[in-house]
Amino acid sequence: MKKKPIFNEYKFIRNKTKFVLIPTLNYKSLKLHVHHKCYIQGYLPWEYDDKDLITLCEECHFKTHTIDSIPTYRNIEGKLINFKFTPCERCNGKGYLSQFWYIENGICFRCVGMKFEEFVRR
Repeated sequence: MKKKPIFNEYKFIRNKTKFVLIPTLNYKSLKLHVHHKCYIQGYLPWEYDDKDLITLCEECHFKTHTIDSIPTYRNIEGKLINFKFTPCERCNGKGYLSQFWYIENGICFRCVGMKFEEFVRR
């Protein structure tokens, strides 16, 4: 796990002639996530092309899922057909809830990690 510098506190330091406001350095953990630029129904994680994956920190990954709509496809007879899945309303299409990491690794109990409403058992 890497550490990311965070400048969230400041202090005054006296220079020769004046006071200067400088940031103090605090470190917090940086968790890296693999983000899928698109989802293909039925594909396992290792079946995606490298061009469909990028690495984001946990915070940026969450923001990406809340702001952007990730395209989803179905593989029908070897052709990828765009299909509009509805993201799970509890986990917003992530498949897990990081604040509940201590229970079943944070998996969303509503979609059971499947990410979309179409897979929620009713």
